[in-house]
Parts: sequence; structure tokens; C-alpha cells
Amino acid sequence: MTDTTSLDTAAAALAALQTTIAAERTAVLAEILPPALNTDVMLGTSNALAITPLALEGALTNSGFAASPIGVALAAFIASSAGLPKSYSFDLAAPPSSPVLLMPEDRLTITFTGVSTIPMHVTAQPGVYKASLIATANNTTNSDWFWQPNDIDHSGAFTTWFTENADTGTTAAPFVAANAIAQAVTAQNAFYFDLFGGPITADTINDIGPSMHDFLISTATVAKMIKQTGGIAGGPVSNFAKWNDTSTPWTSLGTIRDSGGSAISGTLLIKRLK
Repeated sequence: MTDTTSLDTAAAALAALQTTIAAERTAVLAEILPPALNTDVMLGTSNALAITPLALEGALTNSGFAASPIGVALAAFIASSAGLPKSYSFDLAAPPSSPVLLMPEDRLTITFTGVSTIPMHVTAQPGVYKASLIATANNTTNSDWFWQPNDIDHSGAFTTWFTENADTGTTAAPFVAANAIAQAVTAQNAFYFDLFGGPITADTINDIGPSMHDFLISTATVAKMIKQTGGIAGGPVSNFAKWNDTSTPWTSLGTIRDSGGSAISGTLLIKRLK
């Protein structure tokens, strides 16, 4: 015959012990881990901006933890990770509190929903970057992208050359362009990327998203340039844009905006190449 009273007592004791262990674990984590990382550990989530070797180093400032087997293993992990490419990510609804500094081969993924602008929150250094923009939704009917380096306009400082399809006065195919093979647009206030030719200014068939674009970016002070290739409903497009100023440093990768879009959704992937 089973003594249910004894079993109940043992179960209660086990539950109390589990509660005590959980409380002790919470206290230890709060003491040895950075706050952002501690939250992620407790919730079982992953915050790519917080869980990095640099963030983990904060745990090693606790001398007791640093000498423990886990601390020793963590130190070895950090040492082995030094110099390896890092991946970061955030949604534009919750951007990082400070700009992300990408080292060569580091990557950043930005997601966004229903926005009018895409601030990248990336520190720019002289070098080469690559970006891929996938706009899965865009409510404009005259899509042109503007890329504002340092997150501001620079009056009349940019020139763009582009090749694109164009309509013939109607919104229907075929897209027969009477334009020159390459056209130039001068005195723009930001890097400018035209995606489809008029003369229809409210084109609901050709000059609309979804769309996708690749950008190759040179941020050297004396050679600030972006080459774009991509496609929109009306077909493929290619742009080359140059910042004619050769003395202003490019210190923030900047902000991207659509000329008329106010509900842009999608993903922006950024990688530093050099």
C-alpha cells in the first residue's frame, strides 16, 4: 500500500527545491551577465545585437565567474571568436541605441514594415560596402530611391547616370523607350536612383513594387559612389550615382527613402566588404 502522504511531502519538497534552484540561477545570471544578455538567457531568446563575444566579455569582469569552468570556457570562446565575421539584426521598429559599426565581412539585417524612410543606423568608414534591398510592399506609383549619406540632404551635390525601361505614353506593355541608352540627372540632393521612365507620372502597372536592388558602395572621402542594379514591375534598371564633393567624410551610411512611398515593407541586407 502506497503512503500518499509521504509522496505528497516528497513532491512538495522537490517543487520547493526547484524553486530555490531557479531563484539562485536568476541571481547568479543577474550578477555575472550584462543586463541585455541576461534577459535573453532567461527568456530563451536571441538578440543578435546583444549576444556577441563583445557582450559576453562583460561576464568575465566577475572574478569568481571568470575562474569557474564556465568562465574559462567562455574566455576561450571569446578568444577563438576574435576577428571572425559577426552578424547583427534589428527591426526598424526597435532600432539599436547606437549605430552599428561593421568590420570587414560583418553583416547586418534590417527588417521594416509600413515605413516612409529606412535609416540604417550604421557607422560608415572609408571602405566598400554592399547592400541588398528587397521591397516586398511599396505603395508609390512612381518609384525612385534616394540614399541620403550622413542621414541628410546635400544641396545639389550628386549626379546620376541610368539606363531603364520607359513607357510610350500609356501604362501598358511593351515598354518601348524613345530615350537615350544612358541618361544623366544632375544637381540632386542625395544619391538618386530612377527605376522606370515616364511620361506617366502615376503609373499603376510599370513604376511600382515589389522590387529588389543591389548596391555597391564606395565610402572613400575622395570617391563617394554607389552602383545600383535591380528590377521593378516595368523591368530591369541600372544606376550609377556619384557624390561630387571630395572633402566631406561619409560617417553614417545613411537613410534610404522612396520618392513617394509611405508604406514600404521588406528587408535590407548590408555587408562590409573592405
